[in-house]
Amino acid sequence: MVNHIENEVARLLDIFHDRLRQSDVDSIRNLLEHAEWGIALEDLCAQLFEYDASLTEKEFEDVRGVCESIGIDRSDWEPLRDLIGGRDR
Repeated sequence: MVNHIENEVARLLDIFHDRLRQSDVDSIRNLLEHAEWGIALEDLCAQLFEYDASLTEKEFEDVRGVCESIGIDRSDWEPLRDLIGGRDR
């Protein structure tokens, strides 16, 4: 189960890496390398929201699913719903 969680968080980071600053990507990768998957996922959500990154509905659902599977508080991922479709929604 743990390896699956690590893989899912790493997969999400691979999807979103080009929408974040490289220093944030490096920081999140460092957390993953130290088995801090929950914190890495929380940070990923926070950075996506901070940078007003555009998400597709599927990307949001992927994030939601991983967050729910490891018990990340809804308040950490729910604001990303507002980013679906980007600024032109």
